[in-house]
Amino acid sequence: MTLTNNETYFFREAHHFECVARHVIPSLNGELRERPLRILSAGCSSGEEPYSLVMTLQAMGLETHLPHGWEVEACDLNPARLAQARDGAYEETSLRNCDEETRRRYFTRDGNRFLLRDRHRSGVRFFTCNLAAPIMPLGAARYDVILCRNLLIYFGEAAFMALIERFARAIVPGGYLMLGHSESRSDRSPSFRAVVLNGMVVYQRCATER
Repeated sequence: MTLTNNETYFFREAHHFECVARHVIPSLNGELRERPLRILSAGCSSGEEPYSLVMTLQAMGLETHLPHGWEVEACDLNPARLAQARDGAYEETSLRNCDEETRRRYFTRDGNRFLLRDRHRSGVRFFTCNLAAPIMPLGAARYDVILCRNLLIYFGEAAFMALIERFARAIVPGGYLMLGHSESRSDRSPSFRAVVLNGMVVYQRCATER
């Protein structure tokens, strides 16, 4: 089974990025004095999601509050989309949720393309991964947050649960899984519990399975 989702744009469901900045990072303050914040964008397509997260963290001044910074990893199955993500070059449609000030602040216009400025691409690493293939590793570290948004709606029940448990193994105890607004885990896995942060439901990795 292989799936790739190409529907994406900058600052889609931006409340998730704000949640990381306002709630997740403060809850990890003690740990983040010793190590970087680690986040995975799973099913990242052409990179709008991980870059939007970085821009949000920068805009909220968190570069100065995290002594070891952050490591944002992003994976997808589609090599063409990953190549675009690494290039940081986008068409108008990817910026449809950005006002003129945001476009000027973060991008350089190049004809019909918008080039993301280098400082907003720093700290993001892209790699190839088939999320539907359970034997493939999810990056090199355990993550504080995994974002997997608007992809699980394409999975059947068995594949859905297999990926949820795969995410559970890749998230630190107490870390978070953030799904898209049209997706619900509905407490189907004992590895996570539903919590409300920033007015929305996210899923926190349990220290031990219930």
